[in-house]
Amino acid sequence: MKLSQKPSQKLSQMLSQKLTLNQPRLSTRQPSRLAGQIGAVALLISSCFLFSNAANASAPEFPHLETVGSSEILVSPDMAEIVVAVRVEAANAKQAKAESDKAVAAFVSKLKQAKIATNDIASANLNLRAQYHYDKENGRQLTGYEAHRDITVTVRDLNMLNELLDSALEQGINHVNQINLKSSKEAQYKQQARELAIKDAREKAQAIAKSFDTQVQGVWQVRYHDYQVPKRHTEMRAMADAGAINQSYQQGQIAITDTIEAIFRLQD
Repeated sequence: MKLSQKPSQKLSQMLSQKLTLNQPRLSTRQPSRLAGQIGAVALLISSCFLFSNAANASAPEFPHLETVGSSEILVSPDMAEIVVAVRVEAANAKQAKAESDKAVAAFVSKLKQAKIATNDIASANLNLRAQYHYDKENGRQLTGYEAHRDITVTVRDLNMLNELLDSALEQGINHVNQINLKSSKEAQYKQQARELAIKDAREKAQAIAKSFDTQVQGVWQVRYHDYQVPKRHTEMRAMADAGAINQSYQQGQIAITDTIEAIFRLQD
């Protein structure tokens, strides 16, 4: 009897196909990904060289000295900026807004009676939000609405400050957030502070150069940033004692400061 060769041939073909399928395939994406990584590294190295060269180029190639001049002028305030607010809670949004508007309108009317200019009053804002109560059984439940309005007033006569604060409380304003002491001659004092900072930088350079038996030959570079003037301010709540409020803004001072950086050329 003759054995058929067909089953073995089929088996061989199946094994051949399986081996072919299991062979690892080389991805054509690997070279492009590798090239991208190499390019990124090259770009990073190039950037480092450029940054290093730029830093070296900005540094002077002659003997030099860097100093920082600073100054501070303490002045007595002659005006103030107050920020007060009203917070009202009501059953619905319309009622909350109406009550807060009423308090603000009454206070603004008192300000105008006190001869406060319209440009010195800012009250065009309203923050209205829903109030919720949470419990495990009922989840979140709406309990009402809160209306919040801020009023910023520039007071150009400090003698009026206590009176205006009392008036705000009488009209329904229930928060005194800030009292910022200011000076009407701030620009003038700022210029004086800048000149003192320049003088300080120059005197430091001259003194240090002298200590090293050399001399300053001139200014090579100046760096200046006009920062905002820091002010000392007092924060208080509406329930604060009136006498304490009066003392807080009567005795305060504000600091006018400035800073300048300079690079001086030294004698070779």
